[in-house]
Amino acid sequence: NFVFMKVHKAGSSTTTPIVARYALRNNLAVMFPLGRGTLSWPTIPQIDDYIHTSDEVYNVLFHHTVYNKQWMESTFPANTAYLSILREPFSHLKSSFHFYKLDYLLRFKNKENPVKEFLEDPGKYHTSGVLNGVLVDKTRNAQAFDMGYPVEKAGDMKSGREYIKQLDRDFTLFLILEYLDHSLVLLRRLMCWELRDMLYDTTPKNDKTYPYKFYQPTRAEREAHRHWSPVEYAILSGVRLKKKVLTSLRSLSTSDNSIKKLTTFADRITQRQQQTDRENTFQSRHGGAPSTSPSISVRYFALITRLLTHSSGEGKGARFYRKRVKNGEFS
Repeated sequence: NFVFMKVHKAGSSTTTPIVARYALRNNLAVMFPLGRGTLSWPTIPQIDDYIHTSDEVYNVLFHHTVYNKQWMESTFPANTAYLSILREPFSHLKSSFHFYKLDYLLRFKNKENPVKEFLEDPGKYHTSGVLNGVLVDKTRNAQAFDMGYPVEKAGDMKSGREYIKQLDRDFTLFLILEYLDHSLVLLRRLMCWELRDMLYDTTPKNDKTYPYKFYQPTRAEREAHRHWSPVEYAILSGVRLKKKVLTSLRSLSTSDNSIKKLTTFADRITQRQQQTDRENTFQSRHGGAPSTSPSISVRYFALITRLLTHSSGEGKGARFYRKRVKNGEFS
């Protein structure tokens, strides 16, 4: 049993198929929304928001909603594992600005980099609103909001720290988008899933570019954003959460140095992917065609297989996947 809390604009479109496929393959009872995509947001689900099973027993949830400990524990079995995915806050802000068209709605003068203008004085912009009786703000602690933290307490770090401690007790694992491959290794180990459960499509779900997509903030802008969204930053850098991830990493077997190898390999993937992204951005701006080279994760999947299965040789499993990668079955 598990609940995967989808966080808006944090890579959940890439990771949700992983958990959905696991639920399907294991014939688990999923709580499906009656509508499209979202179970309920920004409120907790009501009785007419989802498709009911005959026995009202549910094993899995992976559609958009807000985390509510009381509702979750009253709805799902006691041994349910709680999972989620988070993203570096400034990157999340840029993505939200573009996706929700805040650069257009808020009428910024700086069309090339509205985020830069916004961070000069975030408080002067009307970014919050009431939806279904709940105050929401897509620029302030937005990821923390999906995790159940109210906008009204956006600047209250005493409450924020207490809530982060509660999340740390409640959740088995937070995946980090910037370290997705590392996170999936932890997910597989902690949930005792199989290697094939970790396969995912590396094709970008939103490959549209915009002028400020790769902008890196100045120190002053970073501090302004940290002051505007302190709870969101605290969740990502919280001592207990960080300690929990590091402890999980150390708990993995390192007898064959596989974690070190995997970390080095995943870093290589990240560097190569960033290089490909830069090349594609340049080519698209100058009328060229984007790169069509095979996905790095796919091209080196046989190596990942050996690392994750702690096999010193190639083995049947690795040969199985390598053959299918060669035949182009994983694209």
